[in-house]
Amino acid sequence: MTKIAISTCHICIEELEYNPNKIQKKCCPTKAFICNECWDKLKENEIKVCPLCKYPLIIETEQNRTSSGCSIPKQFYINLFKVLFIEFIGFIIINLIIYFAHSRSTTFKREIEYLYPKIQFWIMCFMMGLLIYSILKGCNKFDSNN
Repeated sequence: MTKIAISTCHICIEELEYNPNKIQKKCCPTKAFICNECWDKLKENEIKVCPLCKYPLIIETEQNRTSSGCSIPKQFYINLFKVLFIEFIGFIIINLIIYFAHSRSTTFKREIEYLYPKIQFWIMCFMMGLLIYSILKGCNKFDSNN
């Protein structure tokens, strides 16, 4: 049995019957009601915040919907890629430094076998990658979309 509610839309001021599970608006659900038609109009007008609670609108589209059906913003994947890229760049740079600077009394393999399990090594890789990323970004040779 579907639950039917009656409320007045705060945008078009019409009293409507609706199924609460089918409402597109996800913010301020307890006190404020905006019907789906008004919600669609807000999205078309590219409104960025809810006119009632001023919460940033999360507009679900097929582009930011994963195959499992949950919505993960595209920016999350971009930020995740940047963090992994920064870590990878730092990893390469630190390994090159270790390769050329390790002492003659030990081997490169022994050095990295000692360092890889240490959390400090991975933090150092991230910091080195962040330094390189910041330098390249500051020189406007990288990450032109920001």
